[in-house]
This record gives sequence, structure tokens and C-alpha cells, in this order.
Amino acid sequence: MKGIKIKGVLIILVLTLAILFGGNRLIDRYKVNNSLQNNLIAIEGLEDVNMDKSNGRYDFELSLGSKGDLEVIFLESKEKIEETLKGESYRIKFKDSESDTLKEVYSGINLALYEAIETGEFVKLGDRIEENKAIYNLDRGEVRVDKDYIYLVLGYEEENLYRVIERGSNRRGGGIDG
Repeated sequence: MKGIKIKGVLIILVLTLAILFGGNRLIDRYKVNNSLQNNLIAIEGLEDVNMDKSNGRYDFELSLGSKGDLEVIFLESKEKIEETLKGESYRIKFKDSESDTLKEVYSGINLALYEAIETGEFVKLGDRIEENKAIYNLDRGEVRVDKDYIYLVLGYEEENLYRVIERGSNRRGGGIDG
């Protein structure tokens, strides 16, 4: 009888600990996800945030409003994500229109983009974007550069393509998807 009671107590103890640790982990994850999502959506020009965690990495898909500034939104989002996740792996992607025209323009400037990263000749990249803007009658064709990233926006009517491309090996715990 004593053997049965000890086994029962051990089983109940193990189940109780599993429930407590699992519940605590779920509550922590919920708090992090909700507070981070609320902090991100508060960024001016950011319309929507989709978050997913799979394979040990957080994936963020950000939707910009029509007046959103890609560079500002990216840098603010990156800062808030790193502040909250404290070293966990993540990836940021901007939601684009599924426009064949914009994909074709991006494909056409892709070589100039990576050439500019290697050579530092960003003026040529700007010229190439302006050429394509005229050829395809784009409404927007913008490129900005800072010490870490290139920010590219292509727009045609209501469709937009956003890319943030890393210039160097400054990746710490997160990244971008271009």
C-alpha cells in the first residue's frame, strides 16, 4: 500500500510541476507577444503587425501605411524588438503588393544594388532606380542609405515593394528579409 501511495504522490507532483512550468511559460509568452505587438503598432506609419515564432525564431511581417517612412519604421521596430526579445533570434519582413511590375523592376536593379553594397557607389544605384522609375512609370522609386542598411521603396499606383538590405555583417540576434 505504501508503494502505491508514493507512486501516486510522485505522479501528482510531476504533473503539478509540469502544469505550473508550462502555464508560467505560456503566460510569459503571451505577455511578451501582446506587449511587443502593441508597442510596434504604436509606431507612426505602421498599420499592421503579424508575429509568429517557429523554429526558435520570431518572424515579424510589418505593413506600412501609405505615408509610412520605411527607414524610420524599420529602425524603431528593430529597436523595440531587440529591447523586448533580449537576444532571441528574429526576422523582419515588410508586406508587399504582389505586383509583377514591381518585382520586375526590383529584379532589374538587383545587380546595381549589390554592386553598390560592394563598391559603395550608391549614386549609380540611385540613377538606375530613376531610370527604371521613368521606364515603368512608377510613382515612387526611393533609396536611402545609412551605415548599416539600404532602404528601397518602389511604388506603382496602390502597390508598393519595400526592401531593407543589410550592407555589412552587423547582424546580432536578428535580421531582415529582403
